[in-house]
Amino acid sequence: KPQAGQDASAGAKQMKMLRRLPQILRFVPGTAQDLRAYFLTLQYWLGGSQENIHNLVLYLVDRYAKQALPDKSAALKVSSPAEYPEVGVYHPRMASRFAADAGALPKPAAGGATGTVGVLLLRSYLLSNNAGHYDGVIAALESRGLRVIPAFAAGLDSRPAIEAFFVKDGHVVVDAVVSLTGFSLVGGPAYNDSKAAADVLAQLDVPYLAANPVEFQTLDQWGGSDRGLLPVESTIMVAIPELDGATGPMVFGGRPGAAGVTCTGCHHACTFKATDTAQDMHSCPERALMLAARITKLVALRRSERAARKVAIVIFNFPPNAGNIGTAAYLSVFESMFHTLVAMKAQGYSVDLPDRDRKST
Repeated sequence: KPQAGQDASAGAKQMKMLRRLPQILRFVPGTAQDLRAYFLTLQYWLGGSQENIHNLVLYLVDRYAKQALPDKSAALKVSSPAEYPEVGVYHPRMASRFAADAGALPKPAAGGATGTVGVLLLRSYLLSNNAGHYDGVIAALESRGLRVIPAFAAGLDSRPAIEAFFVKDGHVVVDAVVSLTGFSLVGGPAYNDSKAAADVLAQLDVPYLAANPVEFQTLDQWGGSDRGLLPVESTIMVAIPELDGATGPMVFGGRPGAAGVTCTGCHHACTFKATDTAQDMHSCPERALMLAARITKLVALRRSERAARKVAIVIFNFPPNAGNIGTAAYLSVFESMFHTLVAMKAQGYSVDLPDRDRKST
């Protein structure tokens, strides 16, 4: 995956080389075959679908542990690593579940969509067929009449997905972006590039929300806790995305608790069954609907005429009732407010400007 500051296409170039090296090394005898085995193992692992993990185990057993089999001469049937799009779109109603072309996404319902939302997903969950938490959010957004473009990129750099599906011919085609990855826009727990993320978000110039599943605890543990998120979850999934410019953090799903346990995280009181394995991801119904409601409001606000919008301005007043309104240290609060109102009026907001000589009274 590309490190901070690298071009967003670096990951794709590395994957292309990773696929090419085993084809070259197959003709080199000796220890080079172990190197080839290493690169093939990486291909299986990074394309971590159930099919690839199954063949990964078969490949390693066939090459290094066949002597442990009852029939040591038996040839295991090992398929080559299945390849999946490095950058693509996902939808639970698509036949193949994910594709490299946004045209494969289901068409909006009759009557058209009230707006378009770009949703960023983790490719690893899609490949492992464990995307129930994403499906719940997608369904909640579509129930609000929104067109949803769920997109993913390999690794933890979302820029390739944004450039491929949220921008077309230089024009932004989404009204809002929501990340469900639980990570920063560019990078993960080990590194993040907030400057690169800010540059991308400035180009999009649409609302950006980051919601997260609970990853280090189960839904029933989270629901029954007065603390909510664990410190590591608050850091990785809330604080770091906020450095990028993300707003509105909230939990939208996670893994179930023990069979028969009822989650107390919301009034839906989901009870997990024995068929719900500990590794299966689920959306929280109340949180998914709440997230969809927030995004719907933001999309409607962005599409509204600026003159019709209502904007509240909060200014400094501490301690209260002591004549401290607008007395922030070293800041010309009322001067700044006046210039802000002038800029808003110039951009189409309906503003009644005070007389400049009376702006501080």
